[in-house]
Amino acid sequence: MTTNEIEPFIIAHPFELGRLFTTGHVKTPSGKKWNISFCPGLTGSWKGFKKCMECSWDAFKWGWNPVEHADLVKSVWDFSGDVGQLNVDLFNSIPTGMQEGWENITKLATDAPFGWIPRIVGNLIWKCAAVPIIKIVIGGVGLLIVTPAVFALGSIIGCVGKWFIGSLGAILSTIGSLVPLIGGPIVSGGITLGAILNRFPKTADNGTYGLYIIENPQN
Repeated sequence: MTTNEIEPFIIAHPFELGRLFTTGHVKTPSGKKWNISFCPGLTGSWKGFKKCMECSWDAFKWGWNPVEHADLVKSVWDFSGDVGQLNVDLFNSIPTGMQEGWENITKLATDAPFGWIPRIVGNLIWKCAAVPIIKIVIGGVGLLIVTPAVFALGSIIGCVGKWFIGSLGAILSTIGSLVPLIGGPIVSGGITLGAILNRFPKTADNGTYGLYIIENPQN
């Protein structure tokens, strides 16, 4: 066929109008199968609907899967354990800090450099008293309050957030599935009605205006 070929009008081929409405394809009398890309067809609409519902189900499973919730709680537990260990390390560093302060005091007393007495008092008050007390307070609060709070809040927020996001995703995907389910047939019906007085595409139309020849056409 040449680029100047004239194909027959589609109205004379009602079966092809049905094919266009159901699949978004037409097959010319000459045997070429065309994909009318802007016509989803009933089959394309159904595929879009199923895809949205699959996404909805995946989101629902993600939000409500007890195994994943258990894994999340375990991860939070491990993290809170790391937080608790930081406070334990803080307690364990107290003897070392006090020993350093006492060694400084001993060295200052032995060497007696200029200003040694105030520096002895400073080490005694700061390294041997104030710092240990601060570490005990911070470590105690961290171990008894912060660590349990991290675990409790992390678990609750994580599980509730996972449930909420999964549920919201499922709801939105379900609502979104109505777009291809309802909109697809409406669009396909309008295109099919508009195609009644059109001719079949010709070879020169391939790749233009959303018209594409399907290689090795199958009915």
